[in-house]
Amino acid sequence: MRALMIVPAFNEGSNIEKVLISLKKEQPFHSIVVINDGSIDDTAERAALMGVEVLSHSCNLGYGAALQTGYRYAARHSYDCVVQIDADGQHSPQDVTTLLAALSEGDADIVIGSRYKGDASFQPGLAKGFVIRFFRKIIFWIGKQYVSDPTSGLRALNRAAFSYYSQSAQFPADYPDADFLIDACLRGWKIKEVGISNQKRTSGRSMHSGLRPFVYLLKVSMSIMVNLLVYLLDVKQSVQSVSDCSESKSK
Repeated sequence: MRALMIVPAFNEGSNIEKVLISLKKEQPFHSIVVINDGSIDDTAERAALMGVEVLSHSCNLGYGAALQTGYRYAARHSYDCVVQIDADGQHSPQDVTTLLAALSEGDADIVIGSRYKGDASFQPGLAKGFVIRFFRKIIFWIGKQYVSDPTSGLRALNRAAFSYYSQSAQFPADYPDADFLIDACLRGWKIKEVGISNQKRTSGRSMHSGLRPFVYLLKVSMSIMVNLLVYLLDVKQSVQSVSDCSESKSK
């Protein structure tokens, strides 16, 4: 498959070079694009020096917005699939091979790298652990699918899935995690998980540190409600269209 590695980055100047060096070494046959999401440090400059494509937002739009920019780039250049990998060094580029192998089997549209399935020592911390368990239950309750690691940023999407979400107005600008997965389940995209390793961030601050997990929980919960409303409206419109078509034929 012709794959594109999407690396969303916001103020990751201290990490981006190491991530790209490792990614180019482990995945030499795949393209890389860094989405510089309005960084105020030297993230874009350091990434450009590594010889990869860099797309920059003029201001910080959010992690999800950066991913959607990457999806649009992939759709425009006719890639078969994308793999999104964080710029903080917590994902192993070797695990990209595992995700691509799972995606190539053809029985899933979206493959998630689960730290729970691949790293027995993974401990997310009290606050983040609570949030993960909460969203596991919500995804299972609404989407009817168990996802062990809904906050994992290492994911692979096939062309149909990333092309759809490249244009979706409901794709979350902030955190496309449980809200995105619920939407994917409801719309019939097939999801599966594979085990991956977990590496600790060596510098910078995680977006899930301190009280941020509770802000994250609130934002994603609100996004889930909005997406559910949009989905129900789409279903209602589809039913109405079928009904109108049937009435028209009967006349």
